[in-house]
Amino acid sequence: MKTTLQLDYPAILANTARPVHLALTFDAPETTGARAQPVAFVAVIDRSGSMEGAPLAAAKNAVRGVVRNLRRGDLFGLVVFDTEAQVLVPLAAERDVAALNRIIDGIQAGSSTNLAGGWCLGRDLLADAPAASPRKLLLLTDGQLNAGVTEPALVTQMAEVALEKHRIRTSCLGFGAGYNEDLLDAVAKATGGALHDANQPDQLPEVFRKELDGLQSVLVQNLRLRARSCGFVERIAVLGDYVETALPGGAKEVSVGDLVSGEQRVVVLALDVLPIPPGADGREVANWDGEDLLELEIRYDVITAGALVSRTETHRVKVRPVQSPDDVRVNEEVLPWVTLQAAAAVVERAIRLRDAGQRAEAARLIAQELGRLATLPPSDLVADARRLLETARQTVEESNDQIYSSTRKSLRSMKRFYSMGSSSDDMVMEASTRPSFKKRRAKPQSPTPPPADPSAPSTPPPPAPRA
Repeated sequence: MKTTLQLDYPAILANTARPVHLALTFDAPETTGARAQPVAFVAVIDRSGSMEGAPLAAAKNAVRGVVRNLRRGDLFGLVVFDTEAQVLVPLAAERDVAALNRIIDGIQAGSSTNLAGGWCLGRDLLADAPAASPRKLLLLTDGQLNAGVTEPALVTQMAEVALEKHRIRTSCLGFGAGYNEDLLDAVAKATGGALHDANQPDQLPEVFRKELDGLQSVLVQNLRLRARSCGFVERIAVLGDYVETALPGGAKEVSVGDLVSGEQRVVVLALDVLPIPPGADGREVANWDGEDLLELEIRYDVITAGALVSRTETHRVKVRPVQSPDDVRVNEEVLPWVTLQAAAAVVERAIRLRDAGQRAEAARLIAQELGRLATLPPSDLVADARRLLETARQTVEESNDQIYSSTRKSLRSMKRFYSMGSSSDDMVMEASTRPSFKKRRAKPQSPTPPPADPSAPSTPPPPAPRA
């Protein structure tokens, strides 16, 4: 894996506090074939009474598609839940496709929604998967927590523990107008999964296919970074929909997730930089190559033939304090990424304002951000930010609460995909709302041995992100 670090302002005025952003670009190597390792995939389907009819039929059809697209050696399991949860298909690599389809055909709607119970059974199946296998749980539901564990914070915590202990990531599909998108978004965010709004049944097979294809293409697992101030950074925060954990001394840990073959991921850290004095002896800077801002430690696992190999990188990020404002110039490769991910943060704040009944305030916040974008040089990423904000403005200005509740769900899903900065083609949405940085990924082939060291690509790495 290749890591590139860039500041939006490599030089800043001495003795002046200001915000600075650090863009970290992670490039996973491109492979010509799929990994030798099998994947472990479990579908957990809500069969409560409200799923009866078209939603359940669409979910069953999508699961059939997953069964068709499993590779030899991949493990698959199926769980259903209503008031109670039940394992219909234990996790296994050996399968009779005709028998599996008969089991899927036999799923019938039941009563209440014990979402946590269904998720826990899926987790338990995946916990026994081979150690090197990427593990994904796909949760399909249209309901709220009304049976079993009913506290959203506890369900999210359970998902976090499953990621830490068993490397299980959860993606969620929400059906209808009543599902709790805040809960599903929190579970997906906590584990590096995705939230899909599944209110267009014809898109479900494509959602399942992309989730499975992505799992079959994972090369880098559990990518995380730790950032610690060297003395001149007062606050560190991550833009985008990533989980950040506060560490002693003001440091932060950010869980980035997994990278698939050929994926580029851009993560932006926001830094509140304190005044940095010039050199005491009259030199322009205290050190000719700049002052240390951050210590970075980047950890991840790479998949090799038959095993996971853990790797650690360390970096020091420097900035140059200068005397003249003419020497302060923006890095135009980084600015668009900062703009897009900052726009996603504005959308989240606007949603919260609209939820609190402050519709005018939410619209005003978005209008202000759109006005700021109008002053920036045009680029594809700035256009992406504008598209996201315009969609958000239409959503928060909706006066009908029922319509707002429905459009809010698709907006949350769109915001998450835009804010992750990933080139991976893991999203299903209309072509008109597809961000510019997404690239289409070839379908994984039958398993072939990976390179001995996937962190050392045999082809030149892609260039740093450009506007």
